[in-house]
Order: sequence, then structure tokens, then C-alpha cells
Amino acid sequence: MRSPLGRARVWALTLAVALVGLVATAAVSLDLRHRDAADAERRFEARTELVTSAVEQEAERYVVALELVAGALAAGGPVTGARFDAATGPMVDVDFQGATSIAFLTPYVAPDQVERAQRVWRARGSTGLVLRLNPEVDRHVFAVFSRPLDGSPEGRTGIDVTVAADAFAAVQDAELAGAPRISRPYELIIDQDLPPEERQASFSLVAPVLGGPDQELRGWVLMGIRGQDLMGGLLARTGQGRVAATLSAPAAEGAPPVRVARTEAEDAFEPDEDLMAASEAVQVAQTAWTVDVEAATDGLVGGEVGTPGVAAVTGAGLSAALAALVHLLAAGRSTARVKIAEATAELAASEERSRRQAVMLTAVLDSIGDGVGVVDADGSVLVHNPAGRALLGVDLHPAHPLADRAIGDVDDLGRWAEHYGLFGLEGERMEVQDLPLQRALQGEACDGQLVVRNAARPEGVTLSVSARPLDPASGLAGAVAVFRDITAERQRRDELASFAGVVAHDLRSPLTAVDGYLALLQATLASEACEDCHGRAAQVEDFLARAAGAAGRMHLLIQGLLDYVTARDADLDRSAVDLGQLVAEVVVTHQENPHPAEVSFTVDVPPGSTVTADRERLRQVLDNLVGNAVKYAAPDRDPLISVVVRSDGPHVLLEVADRGLGIPAEEIDHVFEPFRRAHGGGVSGSGLGLAICHSVVTRHGGTINARRRLGGGTVIALTLPRARAAG
Repeated sequence: MRSPLGRARVWALTLAVALVGLVATAAVSLDLRHRDAADAERRFEARTELVTSAVEQEAERYVVALELVAGALAAGGPVTGARFDAATGPMVDVDFQGATSIAFLTPYVAPDQVERAQRVWRARGSTGLVLRLNPEVDRHVFAVFSRPLDGSPEGRTGIDVTVAADAFAAVQDAELAGAPRISRPYELIIDQDLPPEERQASFSLVAPVLGGPDQELRGWVLMGIRGQDLMGGLLARTGQGRVAATLSAPAAEGAPPVRVARTEAEDAFEPDEDLMAASEAVQVAQTAWTVDVEAATDGLVGGEVGTPGVAAVTGAGLSAALAALVHLLAAGRSTARVKIAEATAELAASEERSRRQAVMLTAVLDSIGDGVGVVDADGSVLVHNPAGRALLGVDLHPAHPLADRAIGDVDDLGRWAEHYGLFGLEGERMEVQDLPLQRALQGEACDGQLVVRNAARPEGVTLSVSARPLDPASGLAGAVAVFRDITAERQRRDELASFAGVVAHDLRSPLTAVDGYLALLQATLASEACEDCHGRAAQVEDFLARAAGAAGRMHLLIQGLLDYVTARDADLDRSAVDLGQLVAEVVVTHQENPHPAEVSFTVDVPPGSTVTADRERLRQVLDNLVGNAVKYAAPDRDPLISVVVRSDGPHVLLEVADRGLGIPAEEIDHVFEPFRRAHGGGVSGSGLGLAICHSVVTRHGGTINARRRLGGGTVIALTLPRARAAG
């Protein structure tokens, strides 16, 4: 018969097993809830990407359609009503949601030419046209042909587009860029008769019509679009009722964005629901719009009662069953002892496996030559392998000549730069926010270089550092950095750059002498004193001219190589650079230089366009781009070059456009490669100009690309980081 003490122990064991089971069940249920939340986040990100991509693709479809109409009108002679009807006819059969009408706009008309323009466009097919001018402006743009796209009975003509300031601004931007542009949201003229509740935030999409051999401006095509009609259905389809989405467009300077379209989720959000939100930028005709997406977590994972609840109920049942089983097993001592022995053996084996894995990991870290450091979320050092400690001067081996100067680890993140002696490549003390590990703790993956100089490393060591945040799936918060000694590599690179400079200088000296002697020989042959030379003077002069040309090309190549090495490797002297002043200097320089043709410039740089850059390197970029625009001018017309600067969020966008020879389509992706020339002979050059531009811009953290310009020519667009305000 079992004693009362024995029964108490059995019940105590049973209760303990039940308690452990319930705790484990709670942990599993919580983990499943975390997994559901992560799954909802992934679905939300995918839905957000789908909505954003659909908006960009739909906007691009409208832009392409407008470009096709503009191209059709530019391909023939003067624009007439018959040609306009033929070009826009196919659009009636295509589903352009939200499009109200498409119209052809005249080139600029002076006030004293309105009556004459009215007669001309009536003769071209706009019967009964009456031009209604805006008396507040000194030049006018009229809609003379129009085709409704929303089922209206007829188009509206004779309207002076200058009365709609936002639409007219888009007309001017399209003329300057030579490409389609979109207006800020405004109220369409044709909607002003509607009740206020039926009016929508609308906008105009405008494309220039450029025709003739000189690509002169023949007018514009304008499509009026209602925002909610265009994007509301698209947002609803892509959101599939799971998310709420809002499309917003930038308004006037200093004004908040204007909501263009909005779609709600099928189930309204409750005040106590967990919501996810994201904001993404989309490009609409070179203008940055914003898509804001919201969703309820439970709506994305399929309801409030799901896998976690089932797991909790199931776990509780299993815990009760397990407790009952243990109670039965505990009644027999021999069976319980066997189970305990098995569990103990398994635990010991698991501990042994963990110990071996820890030993292997330690051996690997101790064996690799690169330094490895791991810190937790507070900056406390968790791991520093021997190679990393040696590179930083921490706990040097007793045999090391500077062992008595060794330093220890420090866990205070704010003292890292001072304690370890961390400097930038220019010798400046690194700030806390610039340290790679600190940036990794903020969730940023970063790579960079720094110099360690302290008592244990007085000579200084240059390190290449790669820092990454720890994977959240590991359950650990912190960051890891791998660093490598590149002191010798940097010295070799500097020596190679120095060697290249010496070689270039030594090549230049004999070339200069060759140039001088060739010039003297040519002058002597041309003089009357060289009577004996006149018999073969023409042939000799030809040889001398070829030699002089070869020497000049070598001069050009050497200078290009020096500029390329400087742009790629020279230290950058960054400061705030006023783009307006710099562009003006470059333009004046090219206007004063003699050119075979008359060069015309159009410059649009808003005040306050300031970037953080090396001024001399940036001037080199602008000089190369403007010089290329002049060099590759079309032979049948004078160069026309435009320089435009626009704001692009944290960056500044700068475009240099010309109407020259253009870049062949097969070369557009290769023009920034060294020694790559889009055009063959006839135009001098080393093929390094655009490669230099690419190197300078990318080292500044910007981007640069090339595209063919509508109507002929090239557009080079680059972005640079905007200068941060003081403080």
C-alpha cells in the first residue's frame, strides 16, 4: 500500500508536468502569433509593391499613348483637323479610365496675332473656332482641336490654356524637357460646371509636338484626366479589398500633397485594430507621387481566431493528457526511473553537442585572419576574435613590442572613436553616428574604410569594415562587423597612382619637345628661305601634320588618363556648392571659347539649389557634359544646350540636354565605360569623358544615366545629395 507521502509526491509531479505543459503551450501560441504577424507583414509588403507597380505601369500606359499621338502629328506636314482625328481615333476604342479628352494646343500666340491664328486654324479644319484669350498674359496657348474620351458629345475648343496655371506650367515644363510632363492636381476647366461633390482632383498630361528637320515646336497634345476615375478602380483591384490605398501628388511649394485617388478596404478598420502602414514613391512622367497603403493585420492573415487559438486549445488538451499519463507512470517506480534515466542521458548528449559546436565556432573565429566583432543592442562587446583584437590593439601578445601599451575593450558606444582611436581616411575623428557598427545597429548594412591609431597602433592601420545588423530571426539584437587590414593595399594603390603621374609626366616632356620641333620644321618649310625644300614641301608638311596630330592625340590621352585616375582615387574636398553659380561659370566659359557654330544655352536653376560635393570635381563633370554637347552637335544646325536643375527629395536632379547627333540605341548602356566612344572618327576624344563623370558622381553617392532625347539629341541626368541645412 502506497504511503501518504508517496501519493503526495505523485500528485506534485503530476501538477508540475501539467504546469510545464501549459507554459510550453503558451510559449508555442505566442510564437505562432509572432509568425502570423510576420506573415501579415510579408503579405502587406507584397500588396504594397503590387499597388505601387500597378500605378506606375498604368501611368506609363497613358504617357506612351500621348507620345504616340504627338509623334504621329509631328511626322507629317502642318497639323490639321483631319490629321488630328486620324492620330487620336484609335484612342476611343482603348480603355483610358478617367481621361476626359485629348486636345491639340497651338504654339505661343501674341495678343495682336489672335485673329490671324483664328483664321489659320479654321482653315485647317477647326470650323467655327472662336479663340477666347486670357487678358492677364502676354502670350497665349489655345486648344484648337479636341476629341472627348469620356463619352461627352463633343470636344471643347477655343480655350486659352493659360487660364489654368497648373496646366500651363506643365505645358512649359514639357517644352523645356522635350518630353511628356504632368501637372500638379487642379480642377479641370470642363468640371467647373459640376456640383462640388462631383468634382475630382484632376491633372493634365502634356507632350510636345516637335517636327521638321530642326525639330521646331509645332504645339502640344494635352490629355485631361480625373484622378479618382483613373486610379480608384486600379487601387481597388490591386488591393483586393484587403488594404486601403491613397495616391497623392505634390502641390505648390510649401503646400501639403493633394489626394488624387482613394480606395477603402472592404471591412472598415476598428479603433483597437493593429494597423500596418507604408508610404512609397512612384514616378509619373518624371514627377514623384506618393502611394500610402494601410491594412489591418488580422485582415491579412484571415481572421482573429486562427492557428494560435487552435494551438492553445490543443496544447492545453495535450498538457492535461500528458499530466494524466505521468500520473499513471509515476505510480510505478521502476517505469518512472527508466524514463528519468533516458531523459537525463538525452540531456547530457544535447549538452555535449552544444559544447562541441561552441568549441568549433571558437576555433573557427580564432583561426581566420580577418577581425570579427559582435556587439549587442547597447554596444557591449560580445565577441572579439584574436585577429580583431590585434588589429585594434586590444590585449596584445606579451611578445609584441608594444604589449605594454595594449588597450582593453570598452562597452560605451559613445567612447569607441576616442578609446580605439578611430579616424576617417582624411584624418578627422569619426563621429558616433558615422561608425559602421553604429549604423548597423540602426538597421543599415554598410561598408567603409577607417584608420585605427592609438598607443598600441601608433603607426596607424587602415581597415576595410563591413557591418551588418544581426538577423532578427536569430532572436538576438545587435550587429556584427568584419574588418581587414588594407594598409599595404592602400599604400600600393597610392604608389601606383604616383607611378602613373610620373609616367604621364615623363611622357609629356618628350611630347612637348616633339611638338616644338614639328612646329619649327613646319615654319621653316613654309618660309621662303628654305628654297631647297620646296620640291617635296607638300609631302613633308603632310608627314609633319600627321606627326603633330599623333602627338596631340597622345597629349589628349595622357590628360584623360590623369583626369580619370584623379576622379576615381583622389580624396574629395566636400563642401556646399551653389549649382546656379557653378553652372553659370561653365556656361560663360563655353560661350567665350571659339566654336565653329553659334552655341545657345537655356539655363533653369532655381535659387537655393545647393549640393554637398567637391567643387572642382563637379565643375569637371559639368565641363565634360557641356563640352560633349558642343562637340557632338548636328552638322545641319547650331548647338542648343539646356541645363535644368530640379528638386528630387533628399537629392538634386541636374539634366544637360542637347539636340546633337545623339547616342545610338545599342551604345546607350555602355557610354560610361572607359575608352567607349559612341561615335567613330571625325570627332576627337579619348573616350574617358563620361567615364570620369560616372566615377565622380558615384563617389559622391549620386547616380548618372543617359537617354535619347525625343526629337533628336541626348539627355544626361545625374543626381547629387542635397546640402544639409546648418545645424
